[in-house]
Amino acid sequence: MILILASCSTGSRLNNQNMAHLYQEDEVSIRPLFQAFHLNDSLTRIFFQIESVDMLFMRNESSGMYEAVGLIEFRAYPSYENLSVIDSAEAELLFQKQDQENEIINDFIDLNLPFGESYVVEATCTDYNRNRKFRQVIEVKKEAEFDRQNFYLSDTNGQVIFPGNQIRVGESFIIHHSSEEENEMMVRYYNRDFPIALPPYSVSNPKPFEFKADTMLTWVTETPMRLEKEGFYHMQEDTANYFGFSLFAFPNHFPLLTTYDELRGPLRYLTTNREFNEIETAVNPKLAIDRFWLTLAGGSEDRARTLLRTYYERVEAANQHFTSYIEGWKTDRGMIYCVFGPPNIIYRSSGGESWVYGQESSGLSYTFNFSKVSNPFSSNDYLLNRSSIYRYTWGQAIETWRQGRVYNVNVIRREQDRQFRQNDPSMFWY
Repeated sequence: MILILASCSTGSRLNNQNMAHLYQEDEVSIRPLFQAFHLNDSLTRIFFQIESVDMLFMRNESSGMYEAVGLIEFRAYPSYENLSVIDSAEAELLFQKQDQENEIINDFIDLNLPFGESYVVEATCTDYNRNRKFRQVIEVKKEAEFDRQNFYLSDTNGQVIFPGNQIRVGESFIIHHSSEEENEMMVRYYNRDFPIALPPYSVSNPKPFEFKADTMLTWVTETPMRLEKEGFYHMQEDTANYFGFSLFAFPNHFPLLTTYDELRGPLRYLTTNREFNEIETAVNPKLAIDRFWLTLAGGSEDRARTLLRTYYERVEAANQHFTSYIEGWKTDRGMIYCVFGPPNIIYRSSGGESWVYGQESSGLSYTFNFSKVSNPFSSNDYLLNRSSIYRYTWGQAIETWRQGRVYNVNVIRREQDRQFRQNDPSMFWY
């Protein structure tokens, strides 16, 4: 890969930008990974990872080489609402190879972001051969000396690990700190079985998190180490506050589902209490899960396979996008994503996300608002603004699944069109 750095000063409109592509698996061809790390009080490094297989290679007739050409751009702003450019940079990407084997590229760009403030960095990656763009927003917190972005993970060969807060049990890794020195850190270890999200119409308040650790440990940065148990580990240099860096150790195959226990849990969103208890206590869990989907499909094996595949693909996508200190499918956003599918409109702001299903201008569209939670363990924690008005919407979605049909934004649009035709006076001849 050839990487050419250049300055960049063009404008952008981050506010009110539809970010739905972030969670739409089928419509995005290139999906780089990003994470921020504070080098010092002046510079913040944006690590990025790109898989060459996600870019379109075309044969260069003069050289005989396959080439993928692209551009990655970064623009830093004070916030989603304030789009005054603080710093910017761009890199031209040129992948060259004689065959089409996949190559994973890790690189970085440094931005001048002074200590004491928060920022948002808009990252845009363009695949010229495919004429496709991917946009991501990276939230940069540089207000506290011991913030999580003062740390990053690498393997023992120095390659940055993505995502930057998940590790496999038994895998060797190194925790790096902006000081570049060995530092002894206190670590709180938690092994909790968190409940799944409540329905969107429920007004019950979840139990507060118990911060008392299951175990206290000591780690040293800049030295190779391994995790021995699943759970999550919160590392702090200063235990007088909750600032620190958290590592999450999920099963080694995560975010994929490979056991019947993992397949069984997400069914709770679609089942009655009795149905779920029967599946949970079944002697043969595979048979019980298969029977559930076959029953929904009215006995059609092909329809059952479609339902099962679609639903569990959503569960795995939720794990990939929404995981914080708990699996993504258990979160509020994960619950909505599993049942309703990816929204066709997403707006982000400093305070959270708004998901819109259907035509935004229609009074029949469904909107779910998620508030960003200040969480010492994760920056990916959002809470749904629950309301009793969602009871009908939720019931309609669940009933669609239970009638053997996948529920998604297209179903919502068809329902909106049907209601519009019924209520439009021009549709009546009498």
